[in-house]
Amino acid sequence: MKTKLPAVVAAILTTAERAIADDKLPRAMALADRASALAPDDPAVGALIQKVTEGNKSTQRRRVLAIIGAGAVLAGGVTVGAMKLFGGASSTSNAAVLDDTIGSNPSRDDAGIASPTDADAVALIADASLIAPREDAGLVAVREDAARVARRADAGLVAMAADAGVPSHRDARPDAAPLVPPVDAAVQLAAVEAFGAIVVKNDTWCDVSIDSGAPSRISSKPIKVPVGHHVVTCAQPGLGKQWTREVDVAAGGVVTVAGALLGTVTVTLGIDASIDGVAHRRGASIQLKANRYEVIAGDGKAFLDIRVSCTLRTTPELGCY
Repeated sequence: MKTKLPAVVAAILTTAERAIADDKLPRAMALADRASALAPDDPAVGALIQKVTEGNKSTQRRRVLAIIGAGAVLAGGVTVGAMKLFGGASSTSNAAVLDDTIGSNPSRDDAGIASPTDADAVALIADASLIAPREDAGLVAVREDAARVARRADAGLVAMAADAGVPSHRDARPDAAPLVPPVDAAVQLAAVEAFGAIVVKNDTWCDVSIDSGAPSRISSKPIKVPVGHHVVTCAQPGLGKQWTREVDVAAGGVVTVAGALLGTVTVTLGIDASIDGVAHRRGASIQLKANRYEVIAGDGKAFLDIRVSCTLRTTPELGCY
């Protein structure tokens, strides 16, 4: 069978030369590729490949390389057609038959491959050493580049189609919060101005309650209350002392209420003394709030609780009797 290989190669070369002459470079490239697979070391095959790759302008060569993949698909049909020529009488007649076979109906080529009567073709196909393809590295690179470009183009179209779709509820962020309309500044100001404050003053300790609410110990801090009318109570639980005031609180305003729980007593001085730093002469009578005072007389000093009217003297000791 190998003795018929030169005739097949010669027929392919002749057909390729004719394709070059007819300016059919894709066809010539496919034939050169097949000839290289059958006879890689044949000088005539090398010359054909050189002639095909350099026989046209660079732009035409790039176009040929881009469609080389399609030519490779047809190469199998070309090989079978060439093998059918093994029984021919001359290289010229083989070339004529092969020329008719290249580019013919693919279904007819497939029928030739599957024909069980073509023993030579079947035997040659079984000989892997004769038909093992030897792809040129440059051609393979071009084919791979073309395939990658096609895949990228397809991916781009798919992405564009996906982007063009109408978003579904599944595309929405699960944590997306609904938009909250901005609060009107006037509404905020009105909310602030809907409150005022009350400051309670007393001459001694007491528990303060507003509108019969929970009592708290008196302090100098303002007590925040809603705008309107309020009742303020200052009381000393267990002592039975308290006072009550009614006030009206305006928006953003502060109202001060004052009272006293300490009674007034008369103190007569039987000696010269100072009370809470104020000097008084012997025989004087003064009005004081019932409370605790610092009293200094001569070399004596004492803190006295004055709750009722009394006379201040030093015998039997410094006190108010």
